[in-house]
Amino acid sequence: MLTDGRRFSCTDSLFTKATPTAAELVHADGCQPMSRVEIPAVLRASFAAIARSRACMLKAGLRVMGGSVLPAQGSPSPDGELDVGNGSGGALIAFYPDPSQARLLEPGIVKSTKGLGAAVERHGAVTVVWVAAAASMRRDVRGCVSR
Repeated sequence: MLTDGRRFSCTDSLFTKATPTAAELVHADGCQPMSRVEIPAVLRASFAAIARSRACMLKAGLRVMGGSVLPAQGSPSPDGELDVGNGSGGALIAFYPDPSQARLLEPGIVKSTKGLGAAVERHGAVTVVWVAAAASMRRDVRGCVSR
């Protein structure tokens, strides 16, 4: 889904190395347009942050899956998630509408990841769960989500 609400269904391996532009999605043989979704104004900034972070991590050579989602009405869920890896470790990154919601939900994330050997770290409205991530990957991800 693009930040303007246009959606496409693409084959899994089509855009694994780079974030496609809108024009690339429209013209890609492996992508079919889906119905457009109206993006509420409150989500636009968060969706743009997710897109910027995703593009930054791909540029750093990380494998990135996921993106923006329309949260269920009244549900304390993230506006999107990115699953990031480099072959030897990974991170699950959740993007919330604001830092207060990320702070409120952080204890539940810490509790649910306890026993997995994971570490939880928050950067404003972003929560990162690290799983065996190397220092170089942590540096790249932190740089991308802090922009």
